[in-house]
Amino acid sequence: MKKYMILAVSALLFVACSNDGEIDNWNGEIRLCTTTQLQTRATQELQSTQFDAGEEVDIFINENVSSSGYYYPQPIEYTADGNGGLNTYMDTPRYPTSGNDVNIFGVYPNNKAFNISDPYSFEVQYDQSDDDNYKASDLMLGAAANPVSRQAGAVAVTFKHMLSKININLTIGAGLNADSLVNATVLVLNTMPSTTFNVQGAAIGDPEGGAQSDVINIIAGNLPDNSAAISGDALSHSAIIIPQPIEGGTEFIQVVLHWNDPSYTELTYSLPETEVMEFESGKVYTYNLTVNRYEITATTSIDDWVTGATITGDATN
Repeated sequence: MKKYMILAVSALLFVACSNDGEIDNWNGEIRLCTTTQLQTRATQELQSTQFDAGEEVDIFINENVSSSGYYYPQPIEYTADGNGGLNTYMDTPRYPTSGNDVNIFGVYPNNKAFNISDPYSFEVQYDQSDDDNYKASDLMLGAAANPVSRQAGAVAVTFKHMLSKININLTIGAGLNADSLVNATVLVLNTMPSTTFNVQGAAIGDPEGGAQSDVINIIAGNLPDNSAAISGDALSHSAIIIPQPIEGGTEFIQVVLHWNDPSYTELTYSLPETEVMEFESGKVYTYNLTVNRYEITATTSIDDWVTGATITGDATN
């Protein structure tokens, strides 16, 4: 179950990286590790402080010259160990012997099959109730303070969430109880599922239709099959969507109740009629929904999405 708590305050990042005991033998390697992200609000627990163990990150490194020399193969694949470290099965890249500065970029989730200079297509997952699918939908792009000169200290590559996050908090309202929400499904409706992005420009393109349809319904969560468990975190769910405008009045969030009366199986929240809703990159949209027997009522808020993770390179002297 994905969990979060929303507090409307800003986030802080702290970058640090320990040395590895090879101070006297530094050979110019560009070493990478993850560092703890300090933040002043609790958020989605998945990868809120570092990349989870086994998660793979693509790193691109090239010389900062007009006829840029690339480190091959590109991208360089790193795997997080869950304790702040990043490891690669490839040879660890080194600063160029020419003395040229380098540019460092990163992409999560990794893909292994695209060129840094080409636009790349990205599509969110349809069932984000699964933790792996949720993380696979969380497009993050990273960059160092490029260009980076040869140095033995840490080089921070800060990753930013490029898409929009929808948080949904449910409260049981009039005419319902915990039994009413057993096995209920929470969906985000009517969003375009794909876009393109540019790594070096840290930019995404316009929203686009997906492989199956122009708009999709995303499963944000499934409630437990035991009424005793329907409280607290079980009533909180999240989904990631492509930034996009959605017309006012569009059905946007739906709670499907799996009880015996088919007349009240689907309860739907629609966006306000009066305006187009612009879902923006790097924003969190929280919908506090009261689920009543006949309708859903809502309050909403918008916050900045906490930066997803920071990766630093530690080349010790």
